[in-house]
Amino acid sequence: MRVGARKPVPSEGLRQNVQALDDQLESRILPLREVRQRAEAAAVREALALTGGNISRAAELLGVTRPTLYDLMERIARRAPNK
Repeated sequence: MRVGARKPVPSEGLRQNVQALDDQLESRILPLREVRQRAEAAAVREALALTGGNISRAAELLGVTRPTLYDLMERIARRAPNK
């Protein structure tokens, strides 16, 4: 990150996603793998939204490399139900 650059503040959408996960955990116990996958997918969507779809910037926000972000996006897409 550039010197003097401000870190983005998590948006209300991210807070709502986290709250939704919290609500689900209170209503039933989820396997850790499922919770982690949901949180990962929410974080990727949020980072992409914050950066207007800029993969390099989204990867930077998430603290991963671009290739890792592409891998995450591919895994998330494979888990998504076909529409």
